[in-house]
Amino acid sequence: LSLGFRMGKTAYRCTFDAICMRYENFDCSATKVLYPTVAKKNGGNSIQVEKAIRDAIKAAWKVGNRSLWKLYFPPKRDGEFICPTNDEFLARLAKALMCGKRLRLPCVK
Repeated sequence: LSLGFRMGKTAYRCTFDAICMRYENFDCSATKVLYPTVAKKNGGNSIQVEKAIRDAIKAAWKVGNRSLWKLYFPPKRDGEFICPTNDEFLARLAKALMCGKRLRLPCVK
């Protein structure tokens, strides 16, 4: 089971790096710290990184294991199940790592 991310794409690497950064420094600002740092590491700029992460999340949302997505991102109060924002996604997975949960994201090779 997996969330449905495609390995090898720059978007995946940016997403993976952003989750790791959020894990190491949970309170860092996405737009002022996280995106620029990931951009520097992977080439590009903050806007490209933000878009790459958003596109990777949306693509994985469409093809990933629905029950696993619901585990990490439960439906809203009204029962609506919507794709998480970049910040919500990064924070939720970093928090899961902090709690010692094993994420089902494939490792970058």
